[in-house]
Amino acid sequence: MLNLRQKVCLVLSTLAPCCANKQKQLIDLFQHPEDMWSQLESRRIDIESLVGASGYSRLKYSLREDFVRDIENDLSEKNIIPITYYSKEYPEKLANIYDAPMTLFCMGDVSLLSSDCLGVVGTRKMSAYGKRVTTYFVSELATKFTIVSGLAYGVDTMAHITTLDTSGRTIAVLGSGLLNIYPSSNISLAKEIIAKGGLIISEHQSYTEPSHYNFPLRNRIISGLSKGILITEAPEKSGVFSTFEYALEQGREVFVVPGDIFDSNYKGSNMLIKRTQGALVTTPKDIYDSFYMSVDRKKVVIQLDMDEQAVVQLLQEENKLHFDQLIKMTSINAGTLNYTLSNLELKGLVIKLQGNYYQYTYSED
Repeated sequence: MLNLRQKVCLVLSTLAPCCANKQKQLIDLFQHPEDMWSQLESRRIDIESLVGASGYSRLKYSLREDFVRDIENDLSEKNIIPITYYSKEYPEKLANIYDAPMTLFCMGDVSLLSSDCLGVVGTRKMSAYGKRVTTYFVSELATKFTIVSGLAYGVDTMAHITTLDTSGRTIAVLGSGLLNIYPSSNISLAKEIIAKGGLIISEHQSYTEPSHYNFPLRNRIISGLSKGILITEAPEKSGVFSTFEYALEQGREVFVVPGDIFDSNYKGSNMLIKRTQGALVTTPKDIYDSFYMSVDRKKVVIQLDMDEQAVVQLLQEENKLHFDQLIKMTSINAGTLNYTLSNLELKGLVIKLQGNYYQYTYSED
């Protein structure tokens, strides 16, 4: 049974189109999320400023126990599990991103949401070399990570298939509803993922149709769930770039496989390698090893602003900390933390390690 704050998330998911950030703004109008049930009328003006009069009317109609019970029963009949932002199963990594989805609709093993995940993405128009590269990397990485991808044509499909072929676990993040799989040619693959202990998820209602708007948003969830993302093949203009940008914004590691400089299918990949220090990988071991490197700690005393001081103090006390740990321990949002860490790196106080760990490195000598 869902509690009141979880039911709020479920209700807000029915207010399409209403993005995750807008849903969070609605919740933030109240001291506690569950207060929306009893205090809706008192915040009517603020709510209408966010979603309009019709949105307020729909919300008022939907915030009823019988309405929520009907939704829960319908989802249960379809074997869909709603995991809300306030559910214990909601993954901590995803909760820390800027526009975390307030509800994830899931089919399969929801425990995978909190496992060690690696996103694998690439072009829909995969070349023979891209297929070979994706298979090579994923067949090894799937023994150590849950592989997350988007169930699209090309690299996504190959990543899921290769994971299943190696008896690994995979998560497919959809840009449509769970009962409106896109592309339709991957319906059987989606069923196989569930049958073999994997998971398919979406932030959209069950029958939501795919749209060009939904797919880039879907990519923030792929990177949000993952410790890092691997790009195996990307042309100069590719949807992969949105996943890349989300990964940087969220403080995730980015790994890119290089390609033929004369091959247009690798112009994007090679461009990303030039832009991103340490992104180039040629073996699966490069990725695995990157999450397990460390260096000696050093000490420093220096005047800093409040955010910088909070980060430095933590890094002085610990051998090293991951970006996600810093978010949790400082309560600084991901964008501000990225900015703060960049400043500390420029000042020579902090070094970024492989695997998205940070170390305090300044020496007074």
